[in-house]
Amino acid sequence: MLEKSKSVSFSGRSLIDGQLAATFSANVYDENDARNNNDNISMMVSNNALYDANKEAVRNDLQDFQKLVWAEQDKSTKTPDSK
Repeated sequence: MLEKSKSVSFSGRSLIDGQLAATFSANVYDENDARNNNDNISMMVSNNALYDANKEAVRNDLQDFQKLVWAEQDKSTKTPDSK
């Protein structure tokens, strides 16, 4: 019997004047996936000096990225009664 599930992956980059400061990644799993309830969001600083000098901008990018991921989580957890 076929067992199926759905996962959505996201990736993003925080660029400061065209230079990479940080990368973001996330995974959202549906309720049929064994990894359900293990959604994750991560950030990796690529350039410490650039990040340190631009923390506010990078953190704003991270917040924007989180909002995208959270919107997907909300879509995947809606039930007919939660419209």
